[in-house]
Amino acid sequence: MEQDNKRLTDAQTTRTCRVCGESKPITEFTKAKGCANGYSWRCTLCNRARTLAWQLNSPEKKKVKGLKYYYRHADKTREQNREKRRKLRRLTIEAYGGHCVCCGEDTPEFLTIDHIDGSGGAWRRANGWNPSQKKGTGSGCGTKMYQWLKSNGFPKDNFQLLCWNCNVTKGLYGECPHKRINLLDFETAETITANLLAAVRTMEEVTMTVAVTERMVR
Repeated sequence: MEQDNKRLTDAQTTRTCRVCGESKPITEFTKAKGCANGYSWRCTLCNRARTLAWQLNSPEKKKVKGLKYYYRHADKTREQNREKRRKLRRLTIEAYGGHCVCCGEDTPEFLTIDHIDGSGGAWRRANGWNPSQKKGTGSGCGTKMYQWLKSNGFPKDNFQLLCWNCNVTKGLYGECPHKRINLLDFETAETITANLLAAVRTMEEVTMTVAVTERMVR
């Protein structure tokens, strides 16, 4: 009786794959309602190999099957895809500092990736991503760019984070007004600092003069 129980326990926790012939833990088999214990007789690796072979040999059937699944679960699939895009965008924004390098804006919805040398359009066209395509035609330039940046380790040589205001203004006029404003603020601050230093020196001179005068009077 104990031996029967042991065999039953082993059968529940392990299974021999009918393709590769290896005995593996039951967790390495995909779930299948029609099979004993609710798991397939093909291990996960063999099942993946079988699926890949079918996809390579039957590309049209794969496409049709994918479309059927999409339309049966359209809402769920769209939401999953949206969440993947949001997650990828958040990751990209964090990788580039999380704020506009020009004005400091840090609201994620206002931020976008900018090509420092202004070659964004040419760069996308060179990669086969037409930036002039209308929304809804499958261009997906933003997501494709985020995927490319992630795959290449988020390079910083020609990419930076700007808000849409700074990005569009830079594209239209070649430079964001914030740079001129910041320069004016710097020059103004320098002038104010110089005036304050001059005032301090004058006060020191006045103080010394008063002290000398008091000593002479005494």
